[in-house]
Amino acid sequence: MSTRKPSGDARVPGRAAHRGRARTSGMRMQQARRRQPRRRDATAAYLTWATLPEELLEHIFSWLHPVDILRCACTCKHWQAASQQQRLWKDVFARRFPKLVPKVSGNAITWRQQCLTRIFKSRQAFMQRAGALTPDRYTGSQDLGNFLRQASAVFVLRITADNQTHNVIAKHIKSAEHRLGTVVQWTKKLNEIDWQRVDSVSVLLSIIADPRLDACRSRARVLLCRSHVYKHATVTAAPPVAQTDLVSLTTLDRSLVLGLWKDDPSHTPAFVALNVTYAALLGAVLHASETRMYVPPPAAAVDDDISTRYGMIDYHVVVQVRTLQHTVFLNAFSPVDCLPTFTSLGGGHRGGAKYAVLPLLGPDARQSHLPCDSTDTTLVWKCEHFSASLDDALLVDVVVRDGSMAVVAETSQLVPIDHQTADERRDDYAFSEGESLRFCVTGGDELGIQLEGSIIKEEDGPIVHTLRVLLSLDRVNTHFSRNYK
Repeated sequence: MSTRKPSGDARVPGRAAHRGRARTSGMRMQQARRRQPRRRDATAAYLTWATLPEELLEHIFSWLHPVDILRCACTCKHWQAASQQQRLWKDVFARRFPKLVPKVSGNAITWRQQCLTRIFKSRQAFMQRAGALTPDRYTGSQDLGNFLRQASAVFVLRITADNQTHNVIAKHIKSAEHRLGTVVQWTKKLNEIDWQRVDSVSVLLSIIADPRLDACRSRARVLLCRSHVYKHATVTAAPPVAQTDLVSLTTLDRSLVLGLWKDDPSHTPAFVALNVTYAALLGAVLHASETRMYVPPPAAAVDDDISTRYGMIDYHVVVQVRTLQHTVFLNAFSPVDCLPTFTSLGGGHRGGAKYAVLPLLGPDARQSHLPCDSTDTTLVWKCEHFSASLDDALLVDVVVRDGSMAVVAETSQLVPIDHQTADERRDDYAFSEGESLRFCVTGGDELGIQLEGSIIKEEDGPIVHTLRVLLSLDRVNTHFSRNYK
């Protein structure tokens, strides 16, 4: 007699024990799934990477930056286990600090701690010598002059004509007063080039940092390259953004300005000027030196509609209006609250995009007006064109930061102006007392920032009378969803 116990279905009265049929249908479903083609998507590729052997993952991770290894460890448990091996961090430490390997011994935690500590200390030492440990309260930027003294910066203008390359090293570098940016000019050796055959114009920035720093030891790289295809017919046909009695100014891109002599038949440039922000300069150096600090983002959710808790209050805005030689207006606004009502701008690239209004100066602002810092600056503006001087191009820098001093949007560019008088518009009058200069700047990442303002001249000098910033809500949503997930 069999001692096997009856199945569960057989013990229940009224239920037929037909388990063989259920198994048959399940096998048919599995066979049907096997006949379907496998999807080759991102999920399949991720599963392929996630199932790699730990030895192979360790070999791949050993060639990554230690900060990138920490980021990969947060992807899945398999990668986390591979990133905690002792031989991985020993190889990483040996690649980056070969002379210090005999001085360190221990387990995986010791090797990882030593590696990360030395990387972060080298970054702190580099930033300390650049003046970054004591940033300005409003801008978060550092002293550019101190930075350029510690790191040898070479700006090179590269011109290509008939498959020949001409390199002109800049001799004149003018830094802004508040170190938001710097203007580089090239004036010499431009007449030695046949500009009728020029194909492209580029700007290369090579920085050789202090060789005593481990993070930037013997690093001389091209960190900045702004290229523009230069054609003689295109430049002469394009309307200049501003013009003087002697020189017409043309922007090759957002930051590269070309000044052409009006009466020169060879169209030889009088000068080439580059306006580069300090944030871009320092960011390029840190990226090239591979000394990026790993800061985990705070755990915060972002709604579709930005509320006050995600940065619609407590903004920090820095505005600087300057020429190539002087600062006309400079002020830092902190904190700045946006108006409860938003404005919609029709037309343009974004079609009816919504903007948050940040009133800085004017009737809606906390302060009616502020005098500019450089009261001794004398400007001689003429209607619809600048005076006969090469340093009267108007540049505007705008930096908008959130409550944690992270950059939401920034722009720095040459802008046209609209000259108006109180009673009528006269072309032959200079910029005198009671008159105003109106300007509008639109730029930033994804056209997310717009600055509107006007400058009036009083007895003590020019004063910015009306100033407000329009910040795109799409740009704000993108910033906070990217940085505060």
